[in-house]
Amino acid sequence: MQVIKVRYAIWNRQDTYDSEVCDLLKDIDFSTDSVIVPFVHSDIMKLIADAADSNECTHLVIYASGTMIRRSYALDTAWHEHCRSDWLISGHILLHPDDQYPYLHEQTLAINLNRWKDYGRPDIGYREREDKDLPAYRRSGDNIHDDYTPLWVSRDSGMITTDKRRFGWNIIAKSLENDIDVVNLPIKIRKEKLYVYPDDRGDKLAAAIKLLRIDPDAAIDEFENESQQKFIDWMRWLIRDDSPNAIFIFNTGKLRYNDCHIVPGSIWTTASGFKSFVEWYMRGAPRDCRIDTFDRNQQSLDLWKHIHSQWDGEDFYQFVRSYDENCHSEDVYCWGNKLSDETIPECSVRQIKEIEEYFGTHENMVSYWKVFQALEHRYHHFDIVSYHQTLLDNLVDRNSNANLIWINNIFFFRRNILKYGIAHLQQSLLSLLIGVHDRASNTKVWGQCAAMHMGHPVHQIIQYLETHPIPQHQCDLYEYEPHFVQTVA
Repeated sequence: MQVIKVRYAIWNRQDTYDSEVCDLLKDIDFSTDSVIVPFVHSDIMKLIADAADSNECTHLVIYASGTMIRRSYALDTAWHEHCRSDWLISGHILLHPDDQYPYLHEQTLAINLNRWKDYGRPDIGYREREDKDLPAYRRSGDNIHDDYTPLWVSRDSGMITTDKRRFGWNIIAKSLENDIDVVNLPIKIRKEKLYVYPDDRGDKLAAAIKLLRIDPDAAIDEFENESQQKFIDWMRWLIRDDSPNAIFIFNTGKLRYNDCHIVPGSIWTTASGFKSFVEWYMRGAPRDCRIDTFDRNQQSLDLWKHIHSQWDGEDFYQFVRSYDENCHSEDVYCWGNKLSDETIPECSVRQIKEIEEYFGTHENMVSYWKVFQALEHRYHHFDIVSYHQTLLDNLVDRNSNANLIWINNIFFFRRNILKYGIAHLQQSLLSLLIGVHDRASNTKVWGQCAAMHMGHPVHQIIQYLETHPIPQHQCDLYEYEPHFVQTVA
C-alpha cells in the first residue's frame, strides 16, 4: 500500500485586493499558518513544483487566501483518506449549463504530485479566450449541491472545441487525456473548512469584521453569501467568548534551551507543564529564584498551584485523576505530546520519564522537586495580549539575575489572530516588550510571533520588531532565521 504524505500550502492572493480586504485575508491566512505551517507563495505553480521536487510528500493541498480551517486534525484525517483514491486533480469542480468546459473554484484544490510529474508537470490553466480542442468529457448525474457541482468528470470519446475556459481547465484536460477521473471534494473535507469569498463584496465583509472587533454586539446586515454569514456569526461568537482555553498537563514545546549560563531571578511561564521546573534546574537550581506562573485560564492556574504544592513526585497520572476524575476529557485537558496509539496513563508515564532524563534518575528529580516546591511561587491571572500591567508590576530587577519569560505562541495563536488581528498582536507584543525593558532591562523573552522566533534579550527583540514590522509566514521565518540571528546577536 502506498504511503500517503500530504503537504499543505496557501496560495497567497492577498495583494490582489484593496488594503482592508488584504488585511482580513492576512488574518485568516496567518491563523491557518499557526495551525498547519503551510508553504505560502503567490505563484500556484511554484507551490506545486516545490512540493513535487522536495520528494517529501505524495500530495499537495492548496488553500487560497481566505480559507479558514475548523478542526485541523479531523481535516488532516479526511485529506489522507481522500488521497488514497486514484486521481491527478481534486477540487471544487464547477460546470454550469452554459460552460464549455469544467473548471475549478480557486478556494481549495489537491494535486497527486507523482501523477503530476508523470504527466509532464502540466500547468493549472487560467482564463483563456481562443479556440482550443480538448478531450471530451461526461459528468456525473448527481451534484454536491445545486446543478453545477458534479461529483466527478470522466473522459468521453472524441474531442470538443472551446473558445472560453476558466481556472483549472488545463489540468482537468490533462487528467482526462490520461483516462483519470477528476473528482470533487467530499463532504468530510468541505465541512471542516470555510472560504470567505473575497471577490464577493469582500470590502463589506472586512468592514463588518473591523466593527465586530470594536463591538461584538454591533448590528450587521445579513450577508447573502452563506459562507460569509457563517464567518460573521463565528467571529461574533469568538470575540464575545471569554471561556478558558484547554488546561495543559504537559508542555508541547521545548522543555529547556541551551543558554543555561543565565542565572534567573525569576522564571515566568504559562500554566502548562513542567518547563519552569526543568529550566530552573538546568540553570543551576538557584534557591532565591522566584517562579511566576501566569495564564488567562484560572482553572489552569488552580491546577498548577495544586501540583506545585501537593504532588510528591510519584504516579503523576493518578495524582491528576484524584484532582479531577474528568481529566480524560479532551474538551478540557490537553496531555501534551500524546501519541496517537497511547492511552492517557501511558502518555503521562512517558512524558514524566522524559523529564526525569534531565535529572539523571527518578530519585534525583523528586529531590529537586521538593526544593522547587519550597521556592517562592506566584500565580497571575490575566490575558497578556490585552493587559500587560500585572506582568510589569511583578517583574524583579535583581542586578545580574535576569527575568526569563516564556510567552510561547500566545502572539501567534490562531484564536488570538482572528480575535485581534495579526497587526494588533504585533503592536501589543511590542508594547509589552517596551514596558518590560523599562521595568527590568535584564530580561530575556522566548516565544513566537509573526516576525521572529524569540529567545533574546528584550532590547534586541524590540529593535528587530521596530525594524521588521511586516508579518512573515513561518515558511519564510524558517528560511531567513539564520540571517536574523546574526542581525540581533
